[in-house]
Amino acid sequence: MARTLTGAARRGTGRGRSGGRWRAAALVLPLAAFVGTAFVAPLATMLVRSVHDPTVADALPETLALLRAWDGSSLPGEEVFAAAARELVRAREQRTIGQIATRVNRVESGLRSVITRSTRQLQDAEPESWQAAMAAANPAWEEPGTWRALQRAGQRWTLRHYLNAVDRERGADGRVVRQPEDQRIYLRLFARTLLVSLAVTALCLLLGYPLAYLIAHATPRRAALLLAGGLLARRAAPPWCWRAYCCRSGPRCWYAPRRGSCCCRPRA
Repeated sequence: MARTLTGAARRGTGRGRSGGRWRAAALVLPLAAFVGTAFVAPLATMLVRSVHDPTVADALPETLALLRAWDGSSLPGEEVFAAAARELVRAREQRTIGQIATRVNRVESGLRSVITRSTRQLQDAEPESWQAAMAAANPAWEEPGTWRALQRAGQRWTLRHYLNAVDRERGADGRVVRQPEDQRIYLRLFARTLLVSLAVTALCLLLGYPLAYLIAHATPRRAALLLAGGLLARRAAPPWCWRAYCCRSGPRCWYAPRRGSCCCRPRA
């Protein structure tokens, strides 16, 4: 009899624990759904879009297929010019030419206006030579670099954005090279951000802990004054931090504007 009661009690305890687990899971499920919808899904979408961009490939399939056999150094043939003209004009009629021009402009600056203006001039044209017509619309079509940029922008999967983040790009031969000097900004910004973060951390250690110690051991009146001073300093600090972050010369601009060394003010 005792054994029977013990077995029944164990089964009842097991059912109770199982029911508790299901109730806990039911309570956690809304939070998990919120985290997945608000954080995980947007991050996953951003990561996929950072390496996948099919806009140009979907709009210019024939042109990109012909460019696969191109050597990349000389101008492509007449069939490539004709295919590019047809597909660009069709993209303008479908109102997607702006997206294409933006993607190509990310590869080679200045090509957005080349594509949009040329497409506008070629819309009603029926020339004997599309190469001559596109060259007449804009001389940039006679440069192999324009076609290389169009070819690179047509890659569905690319690490171009990550290379830009470290001031790198792919050269004409496909190798990873450094960007021109006037375009190397990201590594400099990363270093400046790290330096500012370390400086802020050090200031917090040097000023924050002693101030907190004084507030904890001060009289109520003095503690209120110290706390108010800390809050005022907190409100006044962000504008100076933003100025240090946005100015290329940093604190040098604050103390030496009259010597003409500040990059943010016009020199006399």
